[in-house]
Amino acid sequence: MDDPEHDVERVLNRLEDVHGEIPVHHESTPVPREMYVECMNAADNGELGGVRVLVSHENEFLLVREDGGDAWDAPGGSLSRNDTHATAGTQHVADQVGIECTVVDAFAAIEREFTLVDGGEGVTGLWVFFEAETFETDIATGPDIEDARWFSRPPTEVGPHLSERLSLAAGDD
Repeated sequence: MDDPEHDVERVLNRLEDVHGEIPVHHESTPVPREMYVECMNAADNGELGGVRVLVSHENEFLLVREDGGDAWDAPGGSLSRNDTHATAGTQHVADQVGIECTVVDAFAAIEREFTLVDGGEGVTGLWVFFEAETFETDIATGPDIEDARWFSRPPTEVGPHLSERLSLAAGDD
């Protein structure tokens, strides 16, 4: 069996070969045993991780609010077996808002370790944040998306790890 932690390192190395240095945030989350087993199975299947894609068009960026969510976030979701993060990202954008986009850069990553106890050994997944461009602006929301809009300035409530990037994209200092 492959070591999922080394898989994360390999993925990060490949991403940095394409996009240059990517800031990586390290997080550790203690979870109940049942969730830990799910995380281990997902890691064994190459599915522990995910992606968010900040899509832009002519100085505006696209954000979504998922059903039941209070914050605006970039479209995205979990990995599927054998998907690259970039492929999963463009597929989630197409499924969630009906827009085809092209990934142009990776701007952050989260290496999240799930453990049974705080500070214990765990299983690690990788979440990657991309910027993408599109020529399309017509939004067709898919299942699980409550709302989707183009913004020129960041809304008040945004998902974690996006605030700084959205301020830069809007030209705020």
